[in-house]
Amino acid sequence: MTDSDRTKIPNARNNGSGTVGRDPEGELRFPPVRNGVDYLRSVIELLDGGPDPRDLKYAVLHLQAATEVLLKARLVTFDWRLIFTKVEDADEDAYRRGDFNSCNMKDVIKRLRDQGIEISPEDKGNITHLGQQRNRLQHYGLVDSVIAVEARAAKVLDFLLKFVHDHLVPGLDEAEARIIEREMNILRPRFGEIRSLVNERSQRLPRELKAHLDYTVVCRTCGEWALVTRGDPACRSCHETWEHPTDAACWYMCDVLGVSFREAWEAIKTCPVCEVKAVVPGAFVASSREIPITVCFTCTWRPGIMLCLECSEFVPQDGGGIYQREGWGVCNPCHEHMELEGSVR
Repeated sequence: MTDSDRTKIPNARNNGSGTVGRDPEGELRFPPVRNGVDYLRSVIELLDGGPDPRDLKYAVLHLQAATEVLLKARLVTFDWRLIFTKVEDADEDAYRRGDFNSCNMKDVIKRLRDQGIEISPEDKGNITHLGQQRNRLQHYGLVDSVIAVEARAAKVLDFLLKFVHDHLVPGLDEAEARIIEREMNILRPRFGEIRSLVNERSQRLPRELKAHLDYTVVCRTCGEWALVTRGDPACRSCHETWEHPTDAACWYMCDVLGVSFREAWEAIKTCPVCEVKAVVPGAFVASSREIPITVCFTCTWRPGIMLCLECSEFVPQDGGGIYQREGWGVCNPCHEHMELEGSVR
């Protein structure tokens, strides 16, 4: 197939000649990019003005649809064959009819990266979580807090609005680009109002979490840096709580770090201090968001520190004192105090 032949195949660049809606002959015409933007419009309308549970349900479904349509539309601008599950099985007639299995979102993100469009780990995590929400809602039923759903939706919406502006519109023909930009100019201010409501709820978090940054991680439910992993792990944003730290550690690795349940279970170790299976390798905490560390999801022990048996504080393992075994010891000030008391006696 030559390049000239390829451009004749309908894609996000050249199939936008029809109008959205019903044409005079009674045919519904929703070119891919406009279709995705129409889903965005629906999501913003559903979230605006205090959504009820039914609004949230359809917001999740439509947001997942928008994400899939818009990311795949961009992929098609590189090569229509890239949206087939198996690129080597791509068939032009099947593509024209829309009668084929398209690749999943994991492959879409990977193939976009191969074409030079990088999606951040945080955005990828939010997209993945949205897909999981959609699947649970569609097939099993979804139980989640309103705050958590709105917070996640706002993050994905924010990503999509930027994605359309940065990556989709520049690839459209001039007429189609004007139509999409006009629509996006209407949607952006409305989304700003939704984002303001979400941000208003989270403005209290920095004050609440200031003393806990060394053991606060991303909440797998709402996506905020608000899950405090001390005692019984609990999110200060959406208020999800965990009765057992092992469960919190395992689901954090699955939903935030993106590993399988089996991999998570095998990776989580028993803490040498609290003796709970809750030590997570490769976690990211709020005080150091770019550097992975190992941390216990209940007593917050990590390699290189020890719990002083006298003052019950965590102190650097190499900071002096008596180091008895992994995770335990007596810090230098307490050791000196004990020696002083011993000499007095």
